[in-house]
Amino acid sequence: MTGPARYATYVGRVLMVVGFLMIVQAWNGAASFDRIQSQFPYLLSGSMPGLGLVIVGAGLEFVQSQRQFTARRAKQMAELNHAVVRLNTIVREQGGLTGAAATQVKEPVSVGAGGPGMDALETATSAFAPGGGGDATQVVAGRSSFHDPSCHLVSGRDDMATISRLEAEAKDLSPCRVCKP
Repeated sequence: MTGPARYATYVGRVLMVVGFLMIVQAWNGAASFDRIQSQFPYLLSGSMPGLGLVIVGAGLEFVQSQRQFTARRAKQMAELNHAVVRLNTIVREQGGLTGAAATQVKEPVSVGAGGPGMDALETATSAFAPGGGGDATQVVAGRSSFHDPSCHLVSGRDDMATISRLEAEAKDLSPCRVCKP
């Protein structure tokens, strides 16, 4: 962890310690009285804010650990993706793959901003599946989705580029809900 992530972790830990200290102080103050009416102000002024600080601090810790895990997983997926592409290149050069499977994995598939998932791995390895997964087909790319060339939403539009389905998925474009390419 570097930069702001490290500071957020430290802030979370400090908030939890301060919260626990407030709870202990409130308990200590309330323990000196044997009437509930005298103990109640300590509960309101010490324990409740202390509990709030503990919850906020634990929340910061949790968010930071999830961010760390996500960053680590994205790095692992990118490394795995590059290894699959290198392996495909080596096998293709030695003549091991033939037909549609040999032409489908061309470049690494980037892990999108949506976080790391199995999508990048499935996209990168779909060329090795029987039938090739349909990634070699040409689609029409829009701003946020891709379409079948026969889709009525893109018919007559000259400003849209035709790319492969693999490239469209690598750019995090979603399939059209109308033509379902």
